[in-house]
Amino acid sequence: KGLNSDTEKLKAFYHWITHNISYDVQAWRTQSADWKKQEVPVVLRNKKAVCHGYSNLFKKLCDMSNIPCFIVSGYVKENNTFIEEGHSWNAVFVEGKWQLIDATWGAGSVENRSKFIKKFDDEYFFTDPLVFLSNHYPFDPAFQLMPFPATLSDYKKTSWKYQPAESKNIYHFNDTLSAWMQLDSVHRRLSAAERMIRMNPTDRESKLEYSYALTDAAFHASDKGQSILSELYPATGKSQTTAKRAQIPRELFIAKIDSAMIYFQAADSIARTIRTTEPDHKQEISSFREKLKHNMEVLQKERSR
Repeated sequence: KGLNSDTEKLKAFYHWITHNISYDVQAWRTQSADWKKQEVPVVLRNKKAVCHGYSNLFKKLCDMSNIPCFIVSGYVKENNTFIEEGHSWNAVFVEGKWQLIDATWGAGSVENRSKFIKKFDDEYFFTDPLVFLSNHYPFDPAFQLMPFPATLSDYKKTSWKYQPAESKNIYHFNDTLSAWMQLDSVHRRLSAAERMIRMNPTDRESKLEYSYALTDAAFHASDKGQSILSELYPATGKSQTTAKRAQIPRELFIAKIDSAMIYFQAADSIARTIRTTEPDHKQEISSFREKLKHNMEVLQKERSR
């Protein structure tokens, strides 16, 4: 209450979360896959979370206040030592500028991997990007907010220090992120994954995210094709289907079939490029492509008729 600027609101969110949410050491140590515990209502009820729960809550408050906010995932360094396990924080666009926030680290620290020590630290609110990069490496290089993004192979080195490369072209991250925000969620994820794989093509997390972003894009294209088919073939019984078809002019009917076919072909084209080593994901893609093949065969026969 009584706060007018978005910056004041963000500072209030940061202060409240860091003072009221404790780090869930047990969930972190056991690498719990129960992501429901990191959903906002559960975090508020339990008053504890791991990094994803902290960043989820921060984003929810921003969403309710119409402040552009995104969850950023990546690696971290502790005492200049690279840590392989992932971490999450937030990036906000406020007053025409991107800012970085890590409420998890601002709440305190874990002692001997066993006990959370609550200690408020405002260093991780609106941290200078260069300082933030010293211990936070985002998977998406755009969120380094730097004119010369660092590669992961360089960053992993203990001796690494940010060095602007004069021979390189300046990376205009503001332009990149401005265009990125205009995309829908599916293509936003794919665009970020493409940046990740270009910057760090051998990184496991980048390859994994790229495969799942492609999967989302393929499913999205297929859903659009299915949506067109549902206009032609309502799943309400044969008699209604026949009546519906009779109401549609022949030329329009064929045009809709062709449009659905284009979406299915696009979905299959994307699915063919997906490379994954996970058996369940491989099976999912295989089943998906079989379904697409069946749908396209049916459409080809229907168009011929």
